[in-house]
Amino acid sequence: MYEKQDTILFLDPGFPVHKQQLKVLGQKFETFDVYDFRGDKLKAKIESYLSKGNIAALLYSNPNNPSWICFTEKELKIIAELADKYNVVVLEDLAYVAMDFRKDLYHPGKLHTRQLLQDILIITFSSFQVPKHLAMQDSDWIDDYVK
Repeated sequence: MYEKQDTILFLDPGFPVHKQQLKVLGQKFETFDVYDFRGDKLKAKIESYLSKGNIAALLYSNPNNPSWICFTEKELKIIAELADKYNVVVLEDLAYVAMDFRKDLYHPGKLHTRQLLQDILIITFSSFQVPKHLAMQDSDWIDDYVK
């Protein structure tokens, strides 16, 4: 990343601990609630932040808790294209990935797949909160996941 990129953008609602961690570390962040910026409106809103040049990464939860929104494939592509255009790292919190209502992902004993931003964009980190994620699965799935 570049030296002037010193801020994290949160697509809220999100997990409050993420912001608290940045406050403790003395890091800058900006935030907006995506509720009124779904679909095509999302592009202009994100770009209004990224075009300033200070955003190093953006972070969101998908599916989101507490609102349970899921970004659509189109919205994920918007995020990926803008991140690529502005050289921004995407942090996708997948703590509730098995609760994605767009597709039935709960099949005990089988690994599931879903459209992740990493399928679209090269510079991304997906964060699984492993205990929560594995708690939703049976022991056979856990064995396969850990191997």
